[in-house]
Amino acid sequence: MLYSLKNVTCRYLETPGIAALDCVDLEIAGNEYAALIGPIGAGKSTLLKLLIGLLKPVSGAILYQGGRFPDSGTELRNLRKNTGIAFQFADNQIFEATVRREIAFGLENFAFPAEEIPRLTEEALSLFGLNPDLFGERPPFDLSAGERKRLTLASIFALRPQFLLLDEPVSGLDGNGIMVLKEALQANRRGGGGALIVTHNLDFAAEMCPRVIILQQGKKLFDGDRSVYYDEGIMTAAGLEPPEIVEAWKEMQENNPTLPSKVFSLQEAALNLKQDSPKEIL
Repeated sequence: MLYSLKNVTCRYLETPGIAALDCVDLEIAGNEYAALIGPIGAGKSTLLKLLIGLLKPVSGAILYQGGRFPDSGTELRNLRKNTGIAFQFADNQIFEATVRREIAFGLENFAFPAEEIPRLTEEALSLFGLNPDLFGERPPFDLSAGERKRLTLASIFALRPQFLLLDEPVSGLDGNGIMVLKEALQANRRGGGGALIVTHNLDFAAEMCPRVIILQQGKKLFDGDRSVYYDEGIMTAAGLEPPEIVEAWKEMQENNPTLPSKVFSLQEAALNLKQDSPKEIL
């Protein structure tokens, strides 16, 4: 098991009387894709920061690869190389003078071979649709918001981490950008990697993540498979609206009870309906 949380509680100094996470037990394997969802203030971003060592719990324990969680030095550095994090706000992660330098910084910081860095930089930029010849020498803040989001994601994927912690990765991305991200995640999964993805885009979560973890007011409300999106009771209790594909599929089932009980993506729905284009479904 990559991460094991045992009765973990976390508080912020600014609000010591409120638990950002409250007695949370959780296990996360290194090769699984899980969506971490819940209303604003549920503790989702706090959990990601705990898993990368940016915060420490006030009680409970976090195990990493079955042992103690590293708190400093080489062990923590290795954890952060193997577990890449992309924060919600791209601009908070950008600080280099050029797009190419932004990617190269992380590779240099984690001591990738110098002769490999130019190739890895160009591959990461190309993976996220940022042509190195067109974007490489541009200042990052000359890019659009969506392009800066792609850049921060590229800088994480360039490190080839085993596991990804992604906080609102589709925020600020257009349709093409979301498609590029999906392709990158699918490649990561085929390579045996995993991800914990915080998102309010539940259609993205339903398609990409078989497992769903729901937090509410710092507590774990649900941990199971994505069929939960069809459970009105749990979704209502969590203060969440189901993915659009779930709502649409329920309406279709009312008119055609022979349809499969659940689908989780437009492509899956289109296949079941024998449509030529998923766009015709919604």
